[in-house]
Amino acid sequence: MKKIYAFTIASLKMMVRNKTNIFWSLFFPLMLMLIFGLFNTSQESINVAFIKGKDIPASISSFASELSKQKGINLVSNETLSEADKSLKAGNTDLIIDAEKNTSVSPESPLYKVNFYINKSSQVYSIAELLETQIKYSFLEQTTKGGNIVQFNQITQSAIKDYSYVSFLTPGIVALAIMQGIIFSVMMILITYREESVLRRIFLTTVTKFEFLSSLSLTRIIMALAQAAILIYVALLIYHVKIIGNVFLLTFVVILGALMFISLGLLISSLVNKIETASAVANVITLPMMFLSGLFFPLSALPKWLSSISQYFPLTYLINALRGVYISGDTFTKILNPILGILVWLIIFTIINIRVFKWE
Repeated sequence: MKKIYAFTIASLKMMVRNKTNIFWSLFFPLMLMLIFGLFNTSQESINVAFIKGKDIPASISSFASELSKQKGINLVSNETLSEADKSLKAGNTDLIIDAEKNTSVSPESPLYKVNFYINKSSQVYSIAELLETQIKYSFLEQTTKGGNIVQFNQITQSAIKDYSYVSFLTPGIVALAIMQGIIFSVMMILITYREESVLRRIFLTTVTKFEFLSSLSLTRIIMALAQAAILIYVALLIYHVKIIGNVFLLTFVVILGALMFISLGLLISSLVNKIETASAVANVITLPMMFLSGLFFPLSALPKWLSSISQYFPLTYLINALRGVYISGDTFTKILNPILGILVWLIIFTIINIRVFKWE
């Protein structure tokens, strides 16, 4: 245990003294958060979910395709009302249009009901209300001929308290900082140690491989926790973004995500022998995840075929888990799916590492 402690302290000192590592793992994500946080009061498009019930006439069901053609309206794909409602409460959807057949047998009752669920906490709440009014008239023009055919209901809901773009952004920036800091530092230190025969000298001493890997992992976990704490504190200090969920659960997610990316860093360091090549490989892996994992915008803004792929990225799972706790106050059971996704990737990387990892 003393050896692990000594190696951990030495590794921490090395990481703090490495200016390049500090820049990419902390200051770069911090700059992204500060810059993109300035856009927390603007939103170019409105996210609308259209839920069509059974026995809805073509005049109503075709309205969804017409809606998607309008500029500034992003039609979100949700199969059920419960899925759309969950998205609305998470702040990813601004307006839900739920069209259903009226089951009432009263002859005075309308044939169809159209319920509008509006996210009161949305930055485009007033636009959503205006769009609702326009939709009512469009529905009436398409489906009524003087009779009482459609009944409209507005159901106003609040998503996350004080929800803003920077609230959405902060957990993603934390996840990005963890990924960048861990992958590049683990990869570079192992490749450098191999090239300079440092590992061989270390193992000529009484230090075991288990102790070395334990200290390496513990160092990166400590740094990941420090990154998360600093970024969250800056978001609180400048943008007044508070943690809604449990701090201990958030800490657990950070540690689990750190372990996942430690395994990925070990894997890259085993497959590549040169620092220059390793950096290129790492960028090829991390850059697509940076832009396609829902960090800067919801996955629903991507083309459906692309979002169906990117939802399985390691960074996507970590962002979803952090975002669930950070801004939605989700419990462990509610973030179980992204937690399982992180564990699956961790197991996959570990199994491959067992087969391909090399010390020399």
